[in-house]
Amino acid sequence: MPDPARQPGRETLTLADHQAVIEKLLLSGLDRYFAGQYERAIQVWTRVFFLDRTHARARAYIERARSAIAERQRESDELLAGGLSALNAGDAGRARDLLTSAVDRGGWEVEALTALDRLNRLTAFTAAGAPPADGSEPMSRRARVNRSAWVGPSAWVGIVPQAVLAAAAVMLLGVGVWVVLDWDRVSGWWQGTTSADSASASVTVEPLPLPDPSALVLDRAQALYERGALQQALLELADIPPGDARSAEASVLGAEIQRAMLSSILDRPAPRPAPPDHKNAQR
Repeated sequence: MPDPARQPGRETLTLADHQAVIEKLLLSGLDRYFAGQYERAIQVWTRVFFLDRTHARARAYIERARSAIAERQRESDELLAGGLSALNAGDAGRARDLLTSAVDRGGWEVEALTALDRLNRLTAFTAAGAPPADGSEPMSRRARVNRSAWVGPSAWVGIVPQAVLAAAAVMLLGVGVWVVLDWDRVSGWWQGTTSADSASASVTVEPLPLPDPSALVLDRAQALYERGALQQALLELADIPPGDARSAEASVLGAEIQRAMLSSILDRPAPRPAPPDHKNAQR
């Protein structure tokens, strides 16, 4: 009969399991760190403190990831400021490069995309109104100049009355179309009353509120957590940035999910020792 004192206890197995889980979490966080996903790496390393509150490597990794986030934010600020300065100075090429780099950094994505949209509209407007590259005038302007060169004073005497008559005809036609299309309002004004259609037309319809993207992410994470998909729920919560209005709720839900994962790991039964080999003992 084996000596019970030499058998590994549940405390030893539990400590070994803790160390294995901690090492796995550290490696998983490093994978996300080197992929540039600093926020997700911090979330993975934070789970180590549920197993060891004073783990030095996890704390050092988290500080390094926070420094990387701050450095990326600083670079994004510089790129955005440089792009806006170049845009105001009229340097479209440099502004586009800097703003595109700011979008890739992800710090000021909305502001950089807005500035890029403004730059695209300005570029399109300039290209539409720019003169030809050879310095020649547009065709329509040259045609007008050529026509005015040979039209004499006698010709203008007949052209002016015709233009006045044409403008008057266009105005009368527009008034007639307006009267036909909006006859209810015209008749109400003529009779001193206001039609119901004009009163209803002044009512403004307020747009429906847009759904909150962070709230949708929280709902999906809660649903995954209730179905038991703990890892997928944590990945969903990682899409909520730290400074978001829903970040506090995401942190609470993330802590609850991590506790559930930890309890599931700790509740696993310890492996039983292998039975002795009687054949080898007889030999």
